[in-house]
Amino acid sequence: MYEVFHRVKNCRQGLRKWSKTKNFNAKKKITEIQAKLKDIGENNSPRMAGEVRQLETELGKAWEQEEAYWSQKYRKEWRIKGDCNTTFFQAAVAQRRNRNRISGIQRQNGLWTEDDKEVATEFEGYFQNIFQSEGVANEEEIISAIKARVDARMNRDLTSRFEHKTSFQNIGT
Repeated sequence: MYEVFHRVKNCRQGLRKWSKTKNFNAKKKITEIQAKLKDIGENNSPRMAGEVRQLETELGKAWEQEEAYWSQKYRKEWRIKGDCNTTFFQAAVAQRRNRNRISGIQRQNGLWTEDDKEVATEFEGYFQNIFQSEGVANEEEIISAIKARVDARMNRDLTSRFEHKTSFQNIGT
């Protein structure tokens, strides 16, 4: 369990590094585009109208990416409420993450632990225990309750020796 935790953590870190190299940071992109638009606006150049339209289109896409990011983070509630207050939803996501975090558990011996390794070991032991078979008390009783799907004749036909000639003769008739 502890190994799985570290693999997920490493994967998350790898995805963060990858997204930074691919420039998927919508908030940063929005800031950059807004700065470019401000610079163009200060110059008041009519020749830049095409570039302004292109930047506004990019800005719209960046805002959509930002909304999609927080929508995924805060699940469906963001869409249901329809509020565009990103700061509110960032705080809500952080609150949900803190609420869902397991900071410690009570071990089987009754003692409380907050150490990550001990928590992982305790979870691993618990799930191994509940998914481990303790054997069957009376196998014959259970097997006798199962209705047979293959009768004696079918079993004889299925286990008989395969003869190549007989098979082709049966196909033709």
